[in-house]
Amino acid sequence: MRKIVLLILGLCLGTLGSLQASHIVGGEIFWKCTPNNQYIFTLVIYHDCSGAALPAGNQFINGPNGNIVCSQVAALGGPYTNGCSNYGCSVQRAVYISSPISLNGTPPATGWEFSWSNCCKYAYENALGANATYLRSVMYPYQDPNSGITLNASSCYDNSPEFGQKEEMVVYEGYFEFNHLAMDQDQDSVVVEFADVFMASNTPAAFSAGYSTQSPFPDSTENPLNGPVVIEPHSGNIKIETYGATPGFYQNAVVAKSYRNNQLIAEVFRELPTRFVSNSIAGYNNTPQVAIDTALYPKLRRQGTTYRIAARNFDTIDFDIVAQDLDLDSSGTFQVFCANATGTKINSNNPTLTTGCPAGGPCATLLPASGGMCGTVVKVFNFNWVAQCQMLSAGLRGRTTYAFYIEVSDQACPYSKTGGITILVDLYPTQSQAPFLSITGGNVNGDIDFTWTKTQAQESSPFDQYILYGNTGPGTPFSAIDSISDRNNLSLSLNGQAFPAEYYMVQVAGSCEDPSSHSDTLNSDVILSMANAQYFPFEIYPQPAKSSLSIRSSAISQLKEAVLYDLKGAELARYNLKAASGTWELSLNQKPGMYLLSIEGESQTFRKRIIIQ
Repeated sequence: MRKIVLLILGLCLGTLGSLQASHIVGGEIFWKCTPNNQYIFTLVIYHDCSGAALPAGNQFINGPNGNIVCSQVAALGGPYTNGCSNYGCSVQRAVYISSPISLNGTPPATGWEFSWSNCCKYAYENALGANATYLRSVMYPYQDPNSGITLNASSCYDNSPEFGQKEEMVVYEGYFEFNHLAMDQDQDSVVVEFADVFMASNTPAAFSAGYSTQSPFPDSTENPLNGPVVIEPHSGNIKIETYGATPGFYQNAVVAKSYRNNQLIAEVFRELPTRFVSNSIAGYNNTPQVAIDTALYPKLRRQGTTYRIAARNFDTIDFDIVAQDLDLDSSGTFQVFCANATGTKINSNNPTLTTGCPAGGPCATLLPASGGMCGTVVKVFNFNWVAQCQMLSAGLRGRTTYAFYIEVSDQACPYSKTGGITILVDLYPTQSQAPFLSITGGNVNGDIDFTWTKTQAQESSPFDQYILYGNTGPGTPFSAIDSISDRNNLSLSLNGQAFPAEYYMVQVAGSCEDPSSHSDTLNSDVILSMANAQYFPFEIYPQPAKSSLSIRSSAISQLKEAVLYDLKGAELARYNLKAASGTWELSLNQKPGMYLLSIEGESQTFRKRIIIQ
């Protein structure tokens, strides 16, 4: 493919004034919550160092309630360099941060978009022309899984993902890996994918022939030796293998999507072009190797450069990481390489400390076996972290995954190379089973009696409370209506309840005091109105039943059928009855729980609650 060289001429009309012909190359927008449920937005802008200087004036993020004013924080900006004294700046980073603001309302299903635009952008090797810049992120609605209520944004229910990578993506001939280090302070599940580069709202930028959103770098269509472009969604690792690529910038973007309880809650798009450098400029410098010996740590599962391990409360995650670089520098001595770590549970400024990580301590540590964080030839680092219950994401059930990115960069000039691994720790709560909840009495006037059973898991685990949830009618949101802190109290009578209504119960127990899954949902209308508990002229056995249920009666003839319902009133099975012997056997294949059996005759219908084990 031919290299396309474009010149940006004239004046650009936009919000930045002094950014005319500034060679903007990308950026991102993300937000954080304050303790009083306000939002602080951050706008990051990247531009070519050879372009005009970025302004110190305010920038404006366009949001659902108008512009969000952001002021430049000069101390957070600067060139993306590797510390090499001979390294020339190619990409500059500028950071603009808003004051705390309030947001009110519920985002639509398509989300609220926050954007920043500029008229002028750099000319790329894989793009058809000089496009405008359009940075964006999206805040989605979130429905609380317990109450069923879609939360108002005024509660600031989410910190968006952000990117921890502070170095330019420079690709050399051969195999190359890069990671934008997507992180989420709330420990929501994060998936990283390639995304469209936008030049305006809902307007993707064009690519040259042979390039696309999902394949923005040279591949086998340009050179049969090139490998496919691969991005691993859960670790965020990008893998490229190229030979003879045209040097220059290549446009591309990634998106970090965060999910909570299987709901997409935020998207943050990062547009940071990739710079390809020929080996005649970079030299044949090898990438430092980073690895963990899984033979010594068999609980670690390895896939490529990603290592994964499961943990529970107070488990200690402890293993050694080996870094190696056998390259020589221009003086004939071994190159120096340095290690660093990034993640919400590790202090990237000083990974030897147990404090100072973005999500709060206790933090993991990365400690050199001897000396400092830099070394030559081979150096061993110890990774250590003690998993604790408070690290479980509030409101989430099941595992919480923490990502740690370990990078080792050599000090080669003019361009260093960086190798790295991703460590994923899946932290699981110690969950208990749900209680078996029953409605044993009550009436349509709002009186209702409950009983429930203890579970085997609860007997041997720390216990906090039972929580009963109810609503004001089928299909309405649930809310907690009572809690019981005595584990031996297995009944509850309430007055003034809505009728009809639905109910379920959870118990909070286990070493992490995490809520169990909830019990079956009971419908008071089905149980109290349909079930005749006063007179039932049949013998039903056994109770509880397992695979079959027998009915015997000598008082009723001319029976038609039996129907099995769940406690929401849904029909599960229907049986034909014949009055020949007065005994019938019904086969059962339902899961354990409480059900309603209806016996229908010529002139009467009888209903009774049954239990299947």
